[in-house]
Amino acid sequence: MSSSDRPRQILLATLLLLAVLILPFRGEAAEVRLLAPGTRYETELHIIRSGRPGPVVMVVGGVHGSERAGYLAARRVAGYEVTAGTLLVLPEANRPAVAAGSRVPPGGYDLNRAFPTAPGRQPTLTPAREIWGVLTEFAVDWLVDLHEGYDFYLNPNTSSVGQTIIYYPTSEVTRQVLETALARLNRGITQPLRRFTLVRYPVEGSLARAAGQYLGIHACIAETCSRLPLSTRIAHHLTVVDTVLEATGLR
Repeated sequence: MSSSDRPRQILLATLLLLAVLILPFRGEAAEVRLLAPGTRYETELHIIRSGRPGPVVMVVGGVHGSERAGYLAARRVAGYEVTAGTLLVLPEANRPAVAAGSRVPPGGYDLNRAFPTAPGRQPTLTPAREIWGVLTEFAVDWLVDLHEGYDFYLNPNTSSVGQTIIYYPTSEVTRQVLETALARLNRGITQPLRRFTLVRYPVEGSLARAAGQYLGIHACIAETCSRLPLSTRIAHHLTVVDTVLEATGLR
């Protein structure tokens, strides 16, 4: 190397070092694991590890196959990267129901009523047992289950829970984080009927209720309203997920 080339080499090395230091941390490659392999419920769990310490957050879609925004939003979340902790994404929890476009699969039962309703009990359906196993194996800290209602919760003429965040009050932290999500959702909604509401206690037998009550997980169901455009519903789901990921330090 000539003396005239040395300053250029030093400059290039310095620029390379700076690039390494300032580029965002991209974490480890995502892993895909099959749940219920070899059965009609076989489906993909995406395991996105940052390689750094932090909490574990799980996002679930497709528990009810007719609720499209939930599993479509979860598919997007499966492409996320995280800078701390671990993100688990199950886009199609009830794959045969998603394939059929129905709340439950043909000849099947409601997956969101198959989770424990008392301490020490086990889930009653194959996919519920698989999901429960993931919650315990990874010691999940936060769970966001994406669903859709057929109408607006604030409509006095319906019993639908569309446009709600239904949570189990594991701790004050659960409520505080979800109140932040609620404020973000409602910021862009001008029609009072369409605003989101924070509601306590998911129904017994549901994934969020069992996870919160028996595993101590910060758990919620995000319910959009199927009367709104699909793109709007997906955006609402992603707002809830992104708020939880920011609050837990994953993104």
